[in-house]
Amino acid sequence: MTIWTRTNRVTGSKISLIKNSGPSRDYSWTLKCETHNHAWSAANWTRADAEAEATYPDAWCEDCSAGLVWEDQGWMASDYEAPER
Repeated sequence: MTIWTRTNRVTGSKISLIKNSGPSRDYSWTLKCETHNHAWSAANWTRADAEAEATYPDAWCEDCSAGLVWEDQGWMASDYEAPER
């Protein structure tokens, strides 16, 4: 069951937090990059652990990390356009 789906501020990807159901309680939370269709879970995650990892999809989604470039302000999506000042 999907708990929430949010757009990541850095990568622009849509990330979902999913509560797994079934007999295995070791992997009860999963993160999914909806943009690139990558999923990741770790044994014995709490919801707080999963939500903390959700803020860094570039650490677990290869396509998210491939789309980042270093700018003066830090890591930015390669198609990011800074607003005019």
